[in-house]
Amino acid sequence: MSDDGESESSNSEEPSAEATGEDEVTEEEPEAAPEKPAEDPEITAIKKEIEQFEAQVKETRRQVNEFSDRADDYSKTGYARKVAEMENMRRARSVRVVKLAKR
Repeated sequence: MSDDGESESSNSEEPSAEATGEDEVTEEEPEAAPEKPAEDPEITAIKKEIEQFEAQVKETRRQVNEFSDRADDYSKTGYARKVAEMENMRRARSVRVVKLAKR
């Protein structure tokens, strides 16, 4: 009986050992997050400054593109381009009208 008792006690201990093993694994995971070193405040300030500069560059590029488009529209070449587009539209319409009239 002592052999059976020992085997039973070892069986009852095994699940508790597994449970503690699982607890240890879950305890290790939260420890992994604090292991990361805290960022230096100077680095954080530099990152914020970089974000601000990137936003400023993005806005400046948008403005440059807008001004470039306006310059194309209101310059002599832009005006000539618009006139050519209108002439092409007139030709295309007249061709359509002639084709419809022939039918």
